[in-house]
Amino acid sequence: MANGSDDRSYRFTPLGYHHLSLLRRWFDEPHVRKWYSDPSGLEDIADHIEESDVHPYLVMHGHMPIAYLQSYEVDGSHPYAVAARGAIGIDQFIGPAAFLGQGHGSAFIRAYLRQCKADGVPQVIVDPKPHNHRAISAYRKAGFEDLCYDRSPEEGAVLLLSARLPKD
Repeated sequence: MANGSDDRSYRFTPLGYHHLSLLRRWFDEPHVRKWYSDPSGLEDIADHIEESDVHPYLVMHGHMPIAYLQSYEVDGSHPYAVAARGAIGIDQFIGPAAFLGQGHGSAFIRAYLRQCKADGVPQVIVDPKPHNHRAISAYRKAGFEDLCYDRSPEEGAVLLLSARLPKD
């Protein structure tokens, strides 16, 4: 667990325009820039604040913002429509480098999966680059399993991982 905390110590605060300066600093971090190097990334996130199809959040650990997470519905037109009906996809990254390597990634993802289960979501999909070993390890620790390996024109090679959320 992250510094002895459990995954119940994470909250997901809806992202607002006033958070964009923080995200801009995070995008300058080398570990974020490595995977999110597209210069329009922050603009895309800003657009998501008003959209209804992507839900952006700051991940809070106590009172500290430590990560960004966004979720979106995986519908029939989505490239990963192999997912169950009602599935969502998520993307996320830890912002401050000081929070890397401490188990926060898998812990806040487990917390988000618990919230998804409570909301009736049947499955959650992630699509890390196959060579993003840190992210893949965090996803597997959070309960994701391999779904398939794919190659999309936009993303190149991706490894799809799935967490099926059983109904009680």
